Amino acid sequence: MARKPEGYWEKRSTDLMLRLEKGTEKTIDNLVKVYNQATKNINKEINNIFRNYASGTGLSKEALTSMLNKRETDAYYEKLFNTIQKIKNEDVRKKLLAKYNAPAYSYRIKRFQALQDNIDVEIAKIADIEQTITKERYVDTIKEGYYHNIYDIQKGLGYGFNFSKIDTKTINLMLNERWAENGNFSSRIWKNADRLSNYLKINFTADTMSGKSISAMSKELSDTLNIGLYKSTRLIRTEVNHFANESEMLSYEELGIEKYRFVATLDNVTCKHCAQLDNKVFNVKDRQAGKNYPPLHPNDRCTTVVEFDEEEIEGLKRRATDPITGKTYLVDQNITYDEWKQQIDDKYGKGTLDIEHKKYTNLKLDKQQYQKYNKTIEEEYMPKTFEKFQEMKYNNIEKYNDLKGYYRYKSNYPESNRQYYEINNKIKQCINLEKISPSIGTAIKPNTNGITIGSINTHAQNRMAKRGVTKKDAQSYIENAIIEFSQNTKKLYLSNEGATVLLKEDKRLISTYSKKDFDDGIKEILKVMNNGK
Repeated sequence: MARKPEGYWEKRSTDLMLRLEKGTEKTIDNLVKVYNQATKNINKEINNIFRNYASGTGLSKEALTSMLNKRETDAYYEKLFNTIQKIKNEDVRKKLLAKYNAPAYSYRIKRFQALQDNIDVEIAKIADIEQTITKERYVDTIKEGYYHNIYDIQKGLGYGFNFSKIDTKTINLMLNERWAENGNFSSRIWKNADRLSNYLKINFTADTMSGKSISAMSKELSDTLNIGLYKSTRLIRTEVNHFANESEMLSYEELGIEKYRFVATLDNVTCKHCAQLDNKVFNVKDRQAGKNYPPLHPNDRCTTVVEFDEEEIEGLKRRATDPITGKTYLVDQNITYDEWKQQIDDKYGKGTLDIEHKKYTNLKLDKQQYQKYNKTIEEEYMPKTFEKFQEMKYNNIEKYNDLKGYYRYKSNYPESNRQYYEINNKIKQCINLEKISPSIGTAIKPNTNGITIGSINTHAQNRMAKRGVTKKDAQSYIENAIIEFSQNTKKLYLSNEGATVLLKEDKRLISTYSKKDFDDGIKEILKVMNNGK
């Protein structure tokens, strides 16, 4: 089967970059909203401080200094503290809390400091959200760049071949690569945020604000944040190009491709350096990002395509094997990307690529969840490894929901165990069938150590006399309980001979009765305890 003509490779590569650009624009649109909200929030703070003081021409430096030295309210401190708590980046959140959570802080904060702090927190919020949404975009870019390039090569040659899935470790290495400004994408975001925050704070002092109206200050704020937004969007576009090209290079290395051809965007904004490299062929081993491999500069749109000879094509043909079974297979030239992806999913399992993305995106939270579950749930009921936990979470929802339910149960009733959790689930089923009253509470393993009846209320005493039940009988029902039910303010201890209900607070007896007075609901519970007998 003949390979595709030269134009095919440029078109497929250009189409991929256009698709990635569309995704990037969505990310940037979300970031614009975040910057706009930050602008509104800081402007609101400026208005709150100055609205009763600033005239159209602003305040003098002396009046401004006096006003800014007034102490801020406790309500402001509480609002600031609550805002910090919502920041997801743990290191940044701890740093801000350490600064603003000091006992004396709320008593010494002045309006000037309040404005400066508000700028700090709002810019931290921007960076926090920017890190989250850009990381998701970059992971999608890496996966699509890698898998789509392999697909394009297979379709272009008309052959299928074995290849490795891109794993979480590889993606993490790519994301943490210090490829520009001596830092990875996350550190660059926070470095830009610090610069922006410091610049704003320098421009909002008594010296710089004196004589300015609120509208003038608001315009300066908006202009400065727009510069910050421009820098962030330029960084996102550049890094998407970087990760797209790095993932394509990863696919070249996976397939043993030794050469690539540089492809510049042919329009009126292409720079001279990129234009000079257009259509030139380089060895993969000699590639240098920023010199002969894109991106060469911020906002770069260049890409690369494979360059191979017939010997390399034959090598790929000989490697034509199924990714899982090892059997050879061919790819139809007319197959669509979705059809190809479906073939991979059919072989690996439905939604494999989507599931792998979820595993990566939720990696940190899933690890925290796994650690929490390990501390709470007995070892024999937990997946042996974190990988098996994620496999259960995303591929066996029924089993995962059961584990999640048991975690909640054990968190609330640590002295109980798996046996009583399952009994509780069976009792819930009986409640749904209206065989047992919903007011029965939660079934748990009976904990009767040190449980002694305190006082007995008058109504209970009268009922005990009529039923012929003594305090000693009631105590024996507790000591011989086979199950305990936790209710809002009460505990019910049930034995085969009778039941006793105590208040949690003071162990006062409020009800007790022998087995001759068991109602249908209690009898149904005993049937559950005796496996239906």
